Amino acid sequence: MSSGIAKFGGDPENDGEMADFNDRNGSEKDLATVNSMNNETVRSALALWTAGATYADIAAQFRLRSPAVAGMAIERALSESVDDTQDRTKLRRRMSLTLDRLLRAVMPKAIDTQNPEQLPAVRTALTVVERYARLNGLDAPIQHDVNVVDDEKFNRLVELAARGMGMPIPVEADIFDEEYMDAEVVEDEDPEAER
Repeated sequence: MSSGIAKFGGDPENDGEMADFNDRNGSEKDLATVNSMNNETVRSALALWTAGATYADIAAQFRLRSPAVAGMAIERALSESVDDTQDRTKLRRRMSLTLDRLLRAVMPKAIDTQNPEQLPAVRTALTVVERYARLNGLDAPIQHDVNVVDDEKFNRLVELAARGMGMPIPVEADIFDEEYMDAEVVEDEDPEAER
């Protein structure tokens, strides 16, 4: 009785699929091969890949069984180069110290008006400063805090202002009210004439 779950092995049709899968992604044997490779070989493979070599090129260079094995070696090298235990604060601090050191190295030439290399040094210093600002979020857009007043607060403010000036409290008109739509518009004749 079949459980409906595909199983590899024993079925010639599935065996072919498994072989195709192993060719593309590597088998357990390939994984064992990659794990037995020395660190220098793995780092060399990563250097080739970084320089633009394909998995097929790397497999040929190191006489590996397939490009999938080369891909697995690259994945190993990448995983070994990442330290997930370091938090971003420590990494940011380490990068800040590096940028500080670079800035200290270039700054004497950048501020020396008699130095013929002053202009390139100023450009380099500005690049380092910009990088430092980006790293620490100092170049983020300015944030404005806009307080939006809701209708109730606004009406209360208008009421207080009107009372303070001794005026009647204004009432907001409903422009869709029929009475408002039928109302006649009255314009002042000449505001200067009343004075």
